[in-house]
Amino acid sequence: MAMPAYKSTKITMSLDDFAKFCEREENRGKRMELIDGVLVEKESMMAGGARLNHHWVSGEIFRQIGNYLVGKTCRAYMDANVYLPDAADDTTGKIFQPDVMVGCDPQKRKQNGYQGAPDFVAEVISPSTAWYDCAIKQNYYLDNGVRELWMVNYLADRITVYHNQTDSIQMTNYTFADTVPVRIFDGLSIDFREIAQRLDHEF
Repeated sequence: MAMPAYKSTKITMSLDDFAKFCEREENRGKRMELIDGVLVEKESMMAGGARLNHHWVSGEIFRQIGNYLVGKTCRAYMDANVYLPDAADDTTGKIFQPDVMVGCDPQKRKQNGYQGAPDFVAEVISPSTAWYDCAIKQNYYLDNGVRELWMVNYLADRITVYHNQTDSIQMTNYTFADTVPVRIFDGLSIDFREIAQRLDHEF
């Protein structure tokens, strides 16, 4: 597998330093995350560099979930900062920007992002981020209490869903020919056949 297209510093960065770094003029519009104090700058996502198919898939998941949540307490977000539990109070920690996430606890919503584990996360896997998303972020999400995690790989025709229960994690695999239920919400499912029909296969 090719090495992931991200680069990380070797210098520990505090949460305050991270916030100031992201506010610099030259860094605005870039997607950057923080893992145990180490800055991760995802080159493939910088300045709108994600593939159009990536935007299409993540946008449709966000749109359909967002429509379902109208009038409800839970809210859906795209590319918002997520401060996992150990990051909220420490000087260093983990700050992720999932493609789509749902947070149901109003107390966790802060001006700079969502402080605590979201209830739902969907990461749309691109070739340049596959190793990073699957080998690093996936474990952090599940270990920190994300209730439902989707790893969506449109190139491999696979949606892997993790249901994070009290004493176990259940994994179910789907394809883009399936309708995938969002199990933490009654009556909500995403028909990936419709999404697949509008993927661009020429690139």
